[in-house]
Amino acid sequence: MENVEWTGRHRGTMDTTKQVHVSAPNNRAWPAQLAHKLKTPLATVCDSAELLADGTLGPLSARQQEVADILRRNSRELQRLIEELLGEAKRP
Repeated sequence: MENVEWTGRHRGTMDTTKQVHVSAPNNRAWPAQLAHKLKTPLATVCDSAELLADGTLGPLSARQQEVADILRRNSRELQRLIEELLGEAKRP
C-alpha cells in the first residue's frame, strides 16, 4: 500500500489509510482501525445521499434523481462492507 499515490481531494483519505496500515502492518487490529476511520466520513455521504434522493433538499431532475439513487445505493453497500470488515476483524 505504501507505493500507492493519491492526489487531489482523495489524498487525506489515502494518508489516513496509509498511516493505519504502516503503523500496524502486522497487527490484526488494523482492519478494525481502518473500518472505524472510514465509518465517519461515509456516514456523512450516506446521510447526504438520503437527503438528496428523498427530495428533502428540493426537487431533482430525472438525471439528478438517478445519480442520487446510485449514490445512496453504493454508499449503503460501502457501509455493509465496512460492517463486514469489522465483523471479520472481531473473529479470533
